[in-house]
Amino acid sequence: MKKYIIIFILFFLQNSFAQDLSQGYIADDLVQHPMQDLSKPAYLECVTDPSFPNTTIRRITEATPGNFIVPMYSTVQAWNSDESLLIVYGGGTHKLLNGTDYTFIRDLTAINPDDIEAVFWHFNNPDILFYMDNNTTELISYNVSTDVKTTIVNLRTITGCSPSSGMSSGNDLQMMSWDSDVFGFRCGNTATYYYKISTGTLTQFNIANVNYTAAMPFPSGNLFYHNKSVYDSAGNFVRTFNIDKVEHSCLGKLSNGDDALFEIAFEEGPSGGCQGTLVAHNATTGNCMSVTPPDDYGYPKSGTHISALAHKNTEGGWVAV
Repeated sequence: MKKYIIIFILFFLQNSFAQDLSQGYIADDLVQHPMQDLSKPAYLECVTDPSFPNTTIRRITEATPGNFIVPMYSTVQAWNSDESLLIVYGGGTHKLLNGTDYTFIRDLTAINPDDIEAVFWHFNNPDILFYMDNNTTELISYNVSTDVKTTIVNLRTITGCSPSSGMSSGNDLQMMSWDSDVFGFRCGNTATYYYKISTGTLTQFNIANVNYTAAMPFPSGNLFYHNKSVYDSAGNFVRTFNIDKVEHSCLGKLSNGDDALFEIAFEEGPSGGCQGTLVAHNATTGNCMSVTPPDDYGYPKSGTHISALAHKNTEGGWVAV
């Protein structure tokens, strides 16, 4: 049976008022914890993980045999800002759950995002989520409590994107900026832009090879990531990260507040180093650090996904791998 490793990493910043997510866990536990046979619990029931006896697993969805109902992607928030609501996807529909007891509330049939995963919770307002409508290309603010949709802007209209070109809010999909103000998207394979909601301004990136990928905002909304490189708020190139190849990654922050890219790197970067199951790249300085270097943790683990979205924690820099 396959062995899976879950690593919680902290880029440590002293803070006497911090929420320490590692409390109760053993630091640097390199002992193998292979998966063991475990009967599927009943819907909404809990079971103890035999490999980690202090860990309980709760089954929160009830898909029919052969199907699934799951969170969307590790780079996109599943919970809203106060964790009172949760979105999962299955059976061709986004589903709204209670974020605490996980009971089903309703199917979100009112929303029609351009991609299954392109649904973004507001970072502070627990009732609001954003998406680009797949039919109208409008940027929509949707209130899940009142079931009211508000059109912010039509992205095709303001860009002049040809009707024959598909529009997308990603491909290498990441969240909006952490003030819920900056939204990245692209016009086919021709151009990529960001729209700033507070000022109603559109900026096109100076990127010749869009590679069917939209430039995505870092948490600050002042820097952007596209195909191993960083761009500024004017849409201009800043620097290229020391990355061999684009792999699974997530945008987030270091504990000092700098924008960062967290990724798995199977090989060293062009400048050497920065290889591991988790590598942190500082978008402000361009520096990178192997958090789990191969000498300590072995060759990078396939199947790795990363999330760096714990933006409400008082202690910054947390990453789940």
